[in-house]
Amino acid sequence: MTDDSFENGSCLFIVDKDGNVKAKNTDEAVDEIREIITSAEGDIYARYYDSANDDKPVFAKINAEDGKFGEAIVIDGINLTGLTNVYSGVGENSIYIDDGISLYGYNFESKKVKEIVNWIESDFSESFSNLAIIDENTIACIGNDYKNYDSEPSLLILTKADEAKLE
Repeated sequence: MTDDSFENGSCLFIVDKDGNVKAKNTDEAVDEIREIITSAEGDIYARYYDSANDDKPVFAKINAEDGKFGEAIVIDGINLTGLTNVYSGVGENSIYIDDGISLYGYNFESKKVKEIVNWIESDFSESFSNLAIIDENTIACIGNDYKNYDSEPSLLILTKADEAKLE
């Protein structure tokens, strides 16, 4: 690789198991690749910055053979913050997006956004980070008590409640 590989600020390499470059993509329409993620369906997506959609998540499916990006997928219904993280999906949620306020599930096929949990409107006294989506009903994460800044982080397992018991 040479320095000219990165002249537009974003570059994607597809390498084989021996580290040999199979393909290189320097698509100038992609300003900055933010994350690479696998979907629940097993596809590979890039989340990238798109100045025309500055406040929305933008993804493109990546062809694993040639590194080319598919059509841009702009996800409406989620406004980005500086704290946005994306996680691999499970079940009907292709991916999960955490904007620091809520955790959402998104399905690429149906184009539906579903709020999984609203961190602000919940009765949690922790702020959460480093989520691991175990299955559709279970999330492992690190929690910090935001009321006590001297507290130690805790490993938490969040389990979906039975909706009938919540009424």
